[in-house]
Amino acid sequence: MVTQVRIRPSTRLDVPALVALEDRYFIGNLSASERAGGFISVRHSPEWFARAVDCGGVHVAVSAEDRVGGFIAVLAPPCRPTPICRRLCER
Repeated sequence: MVTQVRIRPSTRLDVPALVALEDRYFIGNLSASERAGGFISVRHSPEWFARAVDCGGVHVAVSAEDRVGGFIAVLAPPCRPTPICRRLCER
């Protein structure tokens, strides 16, 4: 069975699902075998997600039932890059 997925701009109603997705795939919540498939190393607060949604920087992948299954957040870089961002930019 093929599941239909569509992409739409996120709304504030999606914030709990966005937080839950980050929590689910956070490195500290995964076993070693689960981490092999990828993980998230930073979690954001509900307030951060709300601001990002308000800026129009978050899009969600949703099922036919409108359940959030993934997201992308594209926002302006921070004024002071984090150590991880600096390392990535050096490459």
